[in-house]
Amino acid sequence: MSSNFKDFRIETVNGKIQNVSSLCSYIKKTNIEEEDLPYLESLRNKLANDDSSVNKFVNEYPIVDSLEEKLLEYYINNYHYDMDNIIDLLEIYNHEFLNMEKIKYDGLVYLINDLDYDIDVITVKDEKVFINLVLNNLNTFIAKDINTIFNLLSTKLNRLEFVESIDPAIVEYAHTFDISHKAYYAKDINGNRLFKIKNGLLVKHGDSISTLLTPSLVTREENTTKKIVNKNKKYKAFDLDDYITLRDKMLDGDMTSEEELQRFYYEVRYLINSMNKKDNILNEELDVYMENITHIYDTHPEVLTKADRRNVQAYLENKKKIYRKVS
Repeated sequence: MSSNFKDFRIETVNGKIQNVSSLCSYIKKTNIEEEDLPYLESLRNKLANDDSSVNKFVNEYPIVDSLEEKLLEYYINNYHYDMDNIIDLLEIYNHEFLNMEKIKYDGLVYLINDLDYDIDVITVKDEKVFINLVLNNLNTFIAKDINTIFNLLSTKLNRLEFVESIDPAIVEYAHTFDISHKAYYAKDINGNRLFKIKNGLLVKHGDSISTLLTPSLVTREENTTKKIVNKNKKYKAFDLDDYITLRDKMLDGDMTSEEELQRFYYEVRYLINSMNKKDNILNEELDVYMENITHIYDTHPEVLTKADRRNVQAYLENKKKIYRKVS
C-alpha cells in the first residue's frame, strides 16, 4: 500500500460507493509520492474498467476523473511531460483525443478537430502555453468533449480563421478527387498558406500543394443513400453486414487477409465512435466483439495488438460517457 494513500478506503452498499465526495476530496488534497503511483494507477485502471469486468461499482466515475486529474498533474510537474506525452496520456484518460489529429509542420503543431465535413484547426508554437492550459483546466481535458476542449484552446492559442477561396490550384485539386465541397483559406502564424477542403488540410508553396491531412473521399451521391458516412480515408462507407462477416471470421480465427483485417479495424472504430448515438442494433453487434476482446484485455493484455488495446480503451471510455449521460 502507498504511504500517502494508506487510508484510502472505498465504502459500498449494494455496489454504490457511499463516500464518493470524501474520496474525491482526499485525492485532490493529498500529495502524490513516487511510491504512490503503482497503487493509484492500479486503482484508476480497476475503476475505469469496472463496467467491462466484475462491474462491482455503479458510481465510480467521479473518482476515476479525480484520479486521472491528479495523475496527469503529477506527470506534468514531476516527469516534465511535453505536449506529445500529455496527448498520449489524454488518449488513455479521455478517448475524445483519439479522434483528434496532431500534425507537425514548419515548427508548429497543428491540432485538428475533424467535424466530418469540416475541420477546426489550432496551431501551437509554444508548447508551454498548451501545457499551462492543461494544468489550469485539468477537469476539462479529462472529462469534456473535444469541441469544448478546442473552444478552451482557442482562448490562448491560435485558431485558424478560414475564408472562402477560389484558388485555381486548390479548385483543381478538389476536382481531381471529385470533392464537391468549397475550399477555404487561412494563414498560420508562420505565414504558411493553408487551405481546407471538407476535412482535409493542404499547404501551398507557389503552385506546389502538399497534403497535411487527406480529406475523406466520399462523394455527394454516396452521402445521400442513407449509408453511414465514414471518416476513414480508405473505405467508402460502413456496412453492417460486412462488419458482422469480418467480426465472425475474427472471432473464429479465420482472418487471413491484411486488407480484411484493416477494414475490420476501421469498422470497429466507426462503431466505437458511434456509441453515443441511439442505435441499439449497432451497439449490440459491437458488444459481441468487444466483450470478448475486453476480457482478454483484462486478463492478458500483452497478447492483443496495439489497435485492439486502443479500441478497448475507447470502448470503455464511451461506455462510461453513456452512463454519465443517463445517470
